[in-house]
Amino acid sequence: MAKKKDNNMDGILALSKNEVAEELNKVEVELMELRLGLATKQEQNSQKLRDLRTQRARLKSRMKMLDTEQAPQTTKSES
Repeated sequence: MAKKKDNNMDGILALSKNEVAEELNKVEVELMELRLGLATKQEQNSQKLRDLRTQRARLKSRMKMLDTEQAPQTTKSES
């Protein structure tokens, strides 16, 4: 904001039509940039979430395999 009047209603009322249009454009650009940044961040987080869920599923599967491999071995060694 060129003039720190963005949250001050008296300041906004003191701006000319061109200044208001300029400030409005700046605010709209900043909002679009934030939305784009949030969308990008959300997509990155979604991908990371998918990757972590896949990794968790693989690790759980491997843990089950190891448990089933160990269970017969202990019963065999006991008998």
